[in-house]
Amino acid sequence: VNGCYMLTNECGYTSFEVDITDVVDFGAENVVAVYVDTSEHEGWWYEGAGIYRHVYLEVTETVSLDRYGVYVHPEKLEGDLWRVPVETTVRCDRLTDGEITVRTQLFDETGACAAQAEGRLTVPAYDRATLHQEMTVERPLLWDVDDVHLYTAKTELLADGEVIDEAQNRFGFRTIRYDANEGFFLNGRHVKIKGVCCHQDYGLTGKAVPERVQRYRLQLMKEMGANGYRTAHYPHHPYTMDVLDELGFLVMDETRWFESTPDGMAQLEMLIKRDRNHPCVILWSVGNEEPTHMTSVGFRIARTMMAAARKLDATRPVTTAVSNDPLICDVMNSVDVVGVNYNLLDWEKIHEKHPEKPFVITECCATGTTRGWYYADSPARGYIYGYDRDTNRSFLSRENTWKKVMSLPYLAGEYQWAGIEHRGETVWPRLCSQSGAVDLYLNRKDAF
Repeated sequence: VNGCYMLTNECGYTSFEVDITDVVDFGAENVVAVYVDTSEHEGWWYEGAGIYRHVYLEVTETVSLDRYGVYVHPEKLEGDLWRVPVETTVRCDRLTDGEITVRTQLFDETGACAAQAEGRLTVPAYDRATLHQEMTVERPLLWDVDDVHLYTAKTELLADGEVIDEAQNRFGFRTIRYDANEGFFLNGRHVKIKGVCCHQDYGLTGKAVPERVQRYRLQLMKEMGANGYRTAHYPHHPYTMDVLDELGFLVMDETRWFESTPDGMAQLEMLIKRDRNHPCVILWSVGNEEPTHMTSVGFRIARTMMAAARKLDATRPVTTAVSNDPLICDVMNSVDVVGVNYNLLDWEKIHEKHPEKPFVITECCATGTTRGWYYADSPARGYIYGYDRDTNRSFLSRENTWKKVMSLPYLAGEYQWAGIEHRGETVWPRLCSQSGAVDLYLNRKDAF
């Protein structure tokens, strides 16, 4: 900014902010220069280049709500009564302490106020402080996969009776429970997760996916019959998370880097703080198919990341998606929920080894098909037979994988690879693995 170095962000999928107040030339022209370096890749899929998510210039008072500073986590009490704790974190960017009032109101879908609270908070100079408030709501409408109801928490900061900052955060009333023998329960009702894994790109626009296309993609998945969505393998667009709430998906929310480095931990913190108000999120994931999962190094990394996740949000369990020999994998001893990619022949043995832990199939199937191609595979053309089929003994068809999942009552469910085709993981002349139920251009395939 105006020639002053401000920040480097090492991950292309995580949100970040930088306070430029000190170097701004007020009342004059300012130059903000952003350099994006894509000379090294961050995954084994198409990642695009440039800036493909929203960028904002935010102007606030010197006392303001912190980024992702409102955390609403309803807890069911006896009968129809719910306790609603709200944590509000405020920052002070000046030499004197900030004395403010925090007003929180909870609104239902009709705009009626369901509860409210008000409290005073002193924020030390150039620091942050958190106010804990608690309200109760009787007989709220519950968020469910087939009957979505969302509430809104409106937060206002007041100084001398005037509102100096405000924010609105949607949330939902729902309970989740994982059982090591019986699977997953939503609002006390047994629900089998019928999920899909998805990257976030689109054949016509690459990684810069317009919001209307993000919504359409998820509507297709819902129409197909999916009730679950895995954000493979990084934080997805905030708008996508909003739509997942609205359509009633059970989301496995995944961070990008399986690292307990400062950068890796900052990425995890950003993910959880940003998404923890979403009722759709039922499971955090701290990694995917990591080579270190097999070693004591991976065990220690996972243990550190999971401890941080639980501190930020104690209402959801934490997993990591294991593909490398999950039967003998050290990291399984650290997770709340066993998460396994593929390895279908070992599912029963893994459960026998960890009978006390809930179990979900974090990735399965990966059955490639080409839309409209009903002949033998043609590698020269990049075409794959269009009907569902078993690839090998571990990579079964979608139908046979689902039959296997249904035969094991302790499985919470599965997330199929993949809901939608994505660029990458392929050989020329194919542009993708073609394992999606919907193709790169959002046309339904037979797998749909």
